[in-house]
Amino acid sequence: MLKDALVRIAQLDENFKDPHYYLNYETDLDKVIKFYWFEKLGWCGCGTPDDAAKTIFKLLDAVKEQELEGRKAKLTEYFGVGSVYDNDLLLCLSYELDRAGFTDHGSSIGWAWLTEDGEYFRWALKEAIDKDELQIC
Repeated sequence: MLKDALVRIAQLDENFKDPHYYLNYETDLDKVIKFYWFEKLGWCGCGTPDDAAKTIFKLLDAVKEQELEGRKAKLTEYFGVGSVYDNDLLLCLSYELDRAGFTDHGSSIGWAWLTEDGEYFRWALKEAIDKDELQIC
């Protein structure tokens, strides 16, 4: 999955081909996360970005569930709600993840699905969280 994510980033970002651009990133996993964070989301690193990244992981993980009961269970476990429509901030984050290209949706943002980039970002965040190596800045 890591190799696929790196290939995808190279397709999306001209700078990725320049090794000096990502010199300060210690690992390939770090490259994936920071590319999606800074380049795709366009977010900065101030405040507590690691906490925000964990929230993004949780929402992407819930969106990965395409069965109604599975998605409701994940949203309840992570956020205490059964739908993104039950929490205004969660709804805003859903729109933001869709805008950044991590999800796509038909007629309802509440039933979005992960894009290829969303799958890679979710996977990279999970790996970093599981290894206790998540560090945006």
